[in-house]
Amino acid sequence: MILKAAILGCLAYFGGGVLVHRVVLPEPGPEEWDHPQAGQVIENRFAGERIVIEQSRDDTDGQSVLLHLTLSPQGAVPAAHVHPNLDERFTVLSGTLMIRLGREDRILQAGEQLLVSRKTAHQPYNPFSEPAEVQVEIIPPGNMDVCLAQLHGYLGAGDKPRSGVRTALQMAVMARDCDLYLAGPPVFLQKAGIFLLSPTARLLGHHPFDPRYNAQTLPTHDHEVP
Repeated sequence: MILKAAILGCLAYFGGGVLVHRVVLPEPGPEEWDHPQAGQVIENRFAGERIVIEQSRDDTDGQSVLLHLTLSPQGAVPAAHVHPNLDERFTVLSGTLMIRLGREDRILQAGEQLLVSRKTAHQPYNPFSEPAEVQVEIIPPGNMDVCLAQLHGYLGAGDKPRSGVRTALQMAVMARDCDLYLAGPPVFLQKAGIFLLSPTARLLGHHPFDPRYNAQTLPTHDHEVP
C-alpha cells in the first residue's frame, strides 16, 4: 500500500510538474535582440575561457556564427558534450589546442583546422603553458550563441565555481533549446531524464534564459583579433 502510494505520488509530482512547466506556464526564451552581436564578449574566468563574437547570425543571414575563442593555459570548455544538430569548425590561430574526440585526443597547432561533426562527443582544452587562440565556426548556429552567453554567464557568476550538481541542473534546463548534451549517457536517455527533471530544476532556480547573462559589449579596441 505504501509503495503504491509512493508511486502514485511520484507520478502526480512529475506529471503535474511537466504539465505546468511545459504547457501552463512555459518559460520564455530569448528574444531576437538577445542573441550576441559582433564585438560582444562571453567570459568564464573559472574555466579560463573567453569568447568574442566575430560574426553574428545577423552577419551571415542565419547560416553560421563565427567566434574567437581564447583558452588560457590549463583552461577548458567545462564538459565533454555533443551537439545533435550542428557542426563546429576549429581553426587554431596561435598556441596549441587539444580536443578530446570520444576517447581520442587530437592536438592542433597554429594554422591547423578540425571539423567536429554533429553527434560527435568533444571537449576542447588547453593543457599547455601558452594561451590558445582559436576561431570557431558554428554551422548552423541554432541557439548556441545565446546559449554560450547564458551558460558561461551562469558558471562565471559568483565568487567561486558552481557545484557539479548545480551545473548539471543548469545544463539540463538548457539542453533542448541549446542542442547541447553531455557526452554520456546516450542523448535519448538524457532527453527523457531532462523532460522529467526540468520542472524540479526550475523550482530550484534554474532557468534556460536569464537576461543577466547576456553577452557584454566591449570597447572597440578590446575585441580586435591579432
